[in-house]
Amino acid sequence: RAAEMSAASLDGASLLFCDLKDIQADEASLNGAILRDSVLDGADLRSAQLRSATFRRGSAVGASFRYSDLRGATFVRTNLSRATFRGADLEGADFTLARGTTPSTFDMARGHFKAPDPAASQVKAGCAALPAFGASYPGCDLRARSWDGVNLEQASLDGADASRASLVLAKLSHASLLRASLAEADLRGASLNSARLDDADLTKADLVGAELTEASLRRADFRMSQLGAAKVGFVQAEEADFSDAVAEKALFEGAAAPRAQFARARLAESQFNGARLVGASFAKADLVGASFKDAAVEGVDFTGALMDVATDFTGAIGVDKVAAWPAGYSPPLG
Repeated sequence: RAAEMSAASLDGASLLFCDLKDIQADEASLNGAILRDSVLDGADLRSAQLRSATFRRGSAVGASFRYSDLRGATFVRTNLSRATFRGADLEGADFTLARGTTPSTFDMARGHFKAPDPAASQVKAGCAALPAFGASYPGCDLRARSWDGVNLEQASLDGADASRASLVLAKLSHASLLRASLAEADLRGASLNSARLDDADLTKADLVGAELTEASLRRADFRMSQLGAAKVGFVQAEEADFSDAVAEKALFEGAAAPRAQFARARLAESQFNGARLVGASFAKADLVGASFKDAAVEGVDFTGALMDVATDFTGAIGVDKVAAWPAGYSPPLG
């Protein structure tokens, strides 16, 4: 039987990896909610309040958003095949990276919104130009390319699919890789300093020894990636996901990573000195020998994390307001 959430109030909720297939959520209030990796196939969201809601990497096949308020909402890599937005208010909504849409998806919808980018549904083939400084590959199919050591500094690869590509020691500093896929790519020793990787997919990528200093990683997906000894200092990584990553001895000094996810990550001897981690999660992470000197840790979830006497919180800000410490762990004083 489908779940019943009609008229429910869930403003600001985080619904991660949820199975909400065929859910009845008509007239529900989900303003500002985050729905990540969740299934909404066949869901009834008629007349729901979804202002500034974020739908990421999920599926809403055949879902009904009729007459819903979706002003400012964002759909990223969400499958909207056979979904309908008839009569919905879509003012300021962003469907640039939505998938499976057709012109009829938005029949009779109201408001000015960003329409889906065809490159999001079907990556363009070709793009055979040789790699070079400042080259342009927007939306290109670069899967499994062998580009070890190439110079792609200041290149544009927004929306490109470079999954499983070999980019060992590649130079990608100041490159733009917004919404690009680098899943399972080999980026060992690559230079991505000051690169723009917002909303990029780097799941299972190998970034051992890579340099990402001052890169923009907002909402980027590093789940199950390899980041051992990587330099990730002074990055902008709000809501980035490093869950299950292997990142021993990685350097995250000065990183701005509020609400980032490091759940179950292997972070032994990593450094977060001076990082801003407010609201982040390190649940069940390996933090043996990790350093959080002068870091802002208010609201951080350390539930089940593995720590030892070498885990250092000297000068950390907000230790008295941490959301949760591991059972049996003695929080640092002052």
